[in-house]
Amino acid sequence: MIRNPDQTRQWQIASILFWLILLGLHGLVMGPLWSDGDPDLKLLHESPRDQSWVTVDLRTDPLARLQLISGIGPGLAAKIVTARVERERAGLSALPCRCTFMQIPGLPDRALMDAGPWVLPLPCPGFECLHDDQAGER
Repeated sequence: MIRNPDQTRQWQIASILFWLILLGLHGLVMGPLWSDGDPDLKLLHESPRDQSWVTVDLRTDPLARLQLISGIGPGLAAKIVTARVERERAGLSALPCRCTFMQIPGLPDRALMDAGPWVLPLPCPGFECLHDDQAGER
């Protein structure tokens, strides 16, 4: 199909308008295409204890908040809270790492170890518990 110069010019203008509209919609829906050099983006592994992130602390948070962890439902959250209360009543210190929480009977290891850095306390390095003596205090 052979186009005359007027038709070619119309197609060029239509194409430019199409892309401008598409970029404009993207900017409205998704935000700008480029950063101004000072991104507000924070990675979880850079600052897991940063107050701007939602964290779940196994040592202090209530039932509803513990259920934010994938794989932890109301029953398992209740077991965590019960274990915390029993340790407090016995005069024992709080469990210091995520590894020690895995020794609570009926609590699945995978749910706790697969939880990200937003779940506190963090596991011991190499997933080898450095606090075995405290876990056995129960």
